[in-house]
Amino acid sequence: MRSKTIIASLLLGLLLAGGLSGCKMIKRMLPAEEVTDPDSGTPEEVVFKAVQAAQAGDLESGWKAFRPLLHSKELASIQNEKEWKSLRFPAMQRKIHLFTHEPGKPYFHIDYDSETDDGITKIFVVNMKSDMPTPCNVKPDPKANMAWRIVMGCLN
Repeated sequence: MRSKTIIASLLLGLLLAGGLSGCKMIKRMLPAEEVTDPDSGTPEEVVFKAVQAAQAGDLESGWKAFRPLLHSKELASIQNEKEWKSLRFPAMQRKIHLFTHEPGKPYFHIDYDSETDDGITKIFVVNMKSDMPTPCNVKPDPKANMAWRIVMGCLN
C-alpha cells in the first residue's frame, strides 16, 4: 500500500511540475488505450478506417476504402499516389495483423500520441512484434473541410 502511495505522489508531482508535458509523460506510462468504436471526426477514427481498409481481402477493395483517407498533399502528384497504392498500402496490408488483436476486427491499441510543429498528429499504435509502437500520421486537410487525413505514413 505504501509503494502505491509513493508512486501516486511521484506521478502527481510530475504532473504538477511538468504541466502539459508532464501529462504526456504520464500518459506514456499508462496502459495502451484500446480503440473499438472511435468518435466521429477524430484522428482515431481515421486510423480505425485505415485498419478496416487494410483488412479488406484484396488490394483493389482495400485501396478503394483507403484512398479517401489520404491527405490531399499525398494525392497531389500521380507519383505519390502510385507509391501509396503499389508500396505503402500493400505493406500495411501485409503487416496489419501486427496491430490488431482479434482477426477480422479493426480493434487496436494506442500507446500514445504526439503533435509536431507543422500540425501533424502521430498516433502510435501498439505493434505486437516490437517493443516500439508504429505511427500513423494524420493532419487536418483544408481541401476536405479540415477533416483528419493520413499524411506521410501509416502503419507501414
